[in-house]
Amino acid sequence: MKSRFFPSLILVLAAFSILFTAVACQKKTLSPADTVDLNAPAQSVNVSSSTTEANAFVLKAGAGLWTLAGAEMTWKDSLSLAQSLESSEKTVKGSYKGVEYELNKVKLESGLEGYVINEQLALGAQLAVVTSNLATLYKEPKDTAVLGTVLPVMNIVAVWPAGSSGEYYKILAYDQQSGARYADRYLSSADISLSDDDVNAALLLIAVKELKNSAQKKKLLSTITSKYPSSAFGSTVQEILIALDPSQMGTYPIGEEYRAKGAGTIREVPSVYGSEVKKLAKGDACYAEEATSEQFTINGSTASWIRVSKPAAGWVFGDNLEPSR
Repeated sequence: MKSRFFPSLILVLAAFSILFTAVACQKKTLSPADTVDLNAPAQSVNVSSSTTEANAFVLKAGAGLWTLAGAEMTWKDSLSLAQSLESSEKTVKGSYKGVEYELNKVKLESGLEGYVINEQLALGAQLAVVTSNLATLYKEPKDTAVLGTVLPVMNIVAVWPAGSSGEYYKILAYDQQSGARYADRYLSSADISLSDDDVNAALLLIAVKELKNSAQKKKLLSTITSKYPSSAFGSTVQEILIALDPSQMGTYPIGEEYRAKGAGTIREVPSVYGSEVKKLAKGDACYAEEATSEQFTINGSTASWIRVSKPAAGWVFGDNLEPSR
């Protein structure tokens, strides 16, 4: 009996093993790279489960979350710069006002689902931030491939360490001032930081710049000071705090007519993080009351901030003004 039983048992177990494997192979798990049916209604988008880690982030400020009905795109919600999400790697086509776009299906941390324009996403990359005032772009990762473009300090960029060298990082970025997009370009590793503290501090400083209320600005600056005290932007935080209370700044009197050298801005306080009071056009007459004793460097130019009383009360960066006579 024993000699016949064990071979029979082995055959039975083998049969069960084959049956289990066959059933398992028929089971399909939806992954972020699965193709989306463009003919399906927008609400049927089904991205991978919440256990999948975010593999992308939004690189363009003001990017939108869209739905698809057929191939027609409809705006659903706005997304934040550097917002993390789950994204498919494959793209589908959608159109808005007659313009066709490549889209990625995405799922936000909140569970909201939709599509994002492919060029506004960074997939499989890491966040970094520009920490230098002279962060020059390179066409290739070598000194002789230098370009004339400089990304602004605190500009958020995507980097791919795998495609980088020790001296240069391959990047994808939108210039936060001009809106220009730069892909397959390189930055010197000395000009950027991959530190989470530096990236988060920069994102909060970008938010500070957009706020109109001085009390809100101070609250966010306090958050940076308490949570990211060792960030590369500590001196910037202190400069803004002083600018929000101009009485702390040394000044000297001017008392004469100036004019705008070109397009400029009158701000509530002497800082680019101050709220906008009025736009200036070339030739606009301004009456300069006083200037800060300390000089500041903005976009490569060094000058004092000048307090004006007309055409509106506020502060103008000195490089934007010149004496009328």
